This record gives sequence, C-alpha cells and structure tokens, in this order.
Amino acid sequence: MYARGHIGLTLLILSFFLKYFEITENSLTLIFFGIIFSTLPDVDLKYGFKHRNLTHNFFFALFISFIFSYALYRASNDPQLLIYSFLGSFIGVTSHIIGDLLTVMRFKPFWPLIRKEISLGLFSSENKLVNEFLFLLGLFSFFSRLVMLDNIITLS
Repeated sequence: MYARGHIGLTLLILSFFLKYFEITENSLTLIFFGIIFSTLPDVDLKYGFKHRNLTHNFFFALFISFIFSYALYRASNDPQLLIYSFLGSFIGVTSHIIGDLLTVMRFKPFWPLIRKEISLGLFSSENKLVNEFLFLLGLFSFFSRLVMLDNIITLS
C-alpha cells in the first residue's frame, strides 16, 4: 500500500483505541507515534533493501518500538512516555504489516519464528482507489470518534 493507505488504516485502528482512552497528552503521544510509525517499514524502499523483508514482520515492530521508546524514556525519564510511545510505535508498524498482508505480494510477517510467505491477496498495493478509501475511512472513523468523545465529555 501507499503511505496514505497505511496512515488511513492506522487511524482506523487508533479510532477503536479512542473508545478506551480520554484525550490526554499521553493518548495524543500514542496517536502521534502511531501515525508516524505507520509508514516506517517502507524505509526499505528508500535504502534499497529487499522490500517487505527485514522491516515487515512483527519482530521488527517489537524491536524498533522497544528501542525507540527506551531512547525516549532515557532522554525524558518519564515512564508514561515509555509506555505510550511504545504502544503508538508498535501499533503504527503493526498496522502497516496488517495493511500489507491484505495485498497480493507475499512476505514473511512472522519471521524469524515462521518463515512462510503469506498474503490475503485482496488487492494490489498500487490500487489508488483502495488506498484513498482506507485513508478517507480512517480519517472519518478517527474524527467521528473524536467528536463522539467531545460530546460525551461535554455532556458529563
């Protein structure tokens, strides 16, 4: 998928998390890092590595999220930042992997535990209609959840 499709899917996933979180600095941290990290696995394209190899598996999601959040924690000494930056970055990378699993290109999302290449083959990653649909659906879902939360908070 393209970046807009990945961002949209991440927003869609994060909108479900908003059901359980109030809008606070911590939840905004989670959302921010979720969106930023949703396109990170495609860094392999920029640096000429084999696409959907090292950066497109759940082990990478855990590893990069841990390294990133630990570095932020060391710089800030804030345990809340450690938790929410980890969750945000992990959700972002994981949503990217889930999005790519929907496409026709096979890859190994469970490497190194399972080396089987899989794909659901629902659409091509270049499908502009699907990418735009996911982007708009994610925006709509996310912002409608924010409006619902705002209404709930104002009514209380």
